[in-house]
Amino acid sequence: TATATATAPAATAAVAQGLSGVRELFSRRFLCTTLVLWFLWFANALIYYGLVLFTPIFLNQTVVGDSAQSFDSDNQMYIDVLVSTMGELPGVLVAALLIDLIGRRYTQSLMFASLSLYTCLLLVPSNSQWTYVLLCFLARGLSMGVYCATYAYTPELYPTRIRSVGLGLCVSASKVASVLSPFISNVLIEVSPTIPISIFASLSLASSLLILVLRETSEDDLE
Repeated sequence: TATATATAPAATAAVAQGLSGVRELFSRRFLCTTLVLWFLWFANALIYYGLVLFTPIFLNQTVVGDSAQSFDSDNQMYIDVLVSTMGELPGVLVAALLIDLIGRRYTQSLMFASLSLYTCLLLVPSNSQWTYVLLCFLARGLSMGVYCATYAYTPELYPTRIRSVGLGLCVSASKVASVLSPFISNVLIEVSPTIPISIFASLSLASSLLILVLRETSEDDLE
């Protein structure tokens, strides 16, 4: 009982501190940063998980019009998906190299813009299956790389007193996107592959521009 009595004020204080942090996230100083970060995390998750689900379906189809012509045998499809998935490792390495070389903002802007380009190229008809595998390889790598860069960048934009609250709400925004991604990748592709590809490309392009609204933190000291 004594322990419970002692714990209650501490719990109340923690809740009050959390609510204070949430209010500060929407203060004039941090409002723009918070809203842009929510969009970036939402876009990152929707694109990344969307591509994870989209790739095996897409690589088993052509994208000439709205037809769904089988590309290859099942065994070959597994190989294609494996190859495209392997793009995530170099994507992370490229992001780790660029983030200190050209800065946090420009790394994410460049990778988002490239991701938009490569997803758009998936709409271009090709007679070579490996063209699509290569584009999926690049898209998966860029989506993973920019996701990691955003994860590293986000805590640097908030002072210590609200950093955990700010990052936690960003992660929450990404979870909403991860719930929506199966609908976009698995359902809308049955209508037309153009729909999910257009969504991925549009979100990537918007993110590449919005990230430039935020400040660069590579030379800053954490508050």
